[in-house]
Amino acid sequence: MFCVPLDMTALTCEYGTVRTTKERGRYMHKAVDLGGKKRSVVWAAQDGVVVVKDRFERSGNTIVIDHGCGVLTLYGHLDTFANIQLGQRIEKGNPIGIMGKTGFATGDHVHWAMLVNNVEVDPMQWTSHTF
Repeated sequence: MFCVPLDMTALTCEYGTVRTTKERGRYMHKAVDLGGKKRSVVWAAQDGVVVVKDRFERSGNTIVIDHGCGVLTLYGHLDTFANIQLGQRIEKGNPIGIMGKTGFATGDHVHWAMLVNNVEVDPMQWTSHTF
């Protein structure tokens, strides 16, 4: 079971919401946006290996964790990264960064996406609210 990757105070955008922005036009949001207290710690939702730690135009500071069996999670808009490295094995609950608003973001949140065999799915359907 996966856990929600921060002390969430709000689900600011649900999976599947249709949005329109000047950067992307009209599109379906294939992730969830999670709000928390400012400077909230973001942690790994499950054990895995860090396969991306980089900054991108849209998602800002981004971490991707490979959990095996074709399951990946992405954590976007981080303010800063935790002291983790590419290829590092990380355990569920280990810090990966601080919630932020880097990239195309209008406020602090974590853009949390999940892919199963390269198909985007709602990560909240895979969660438990306790460790």
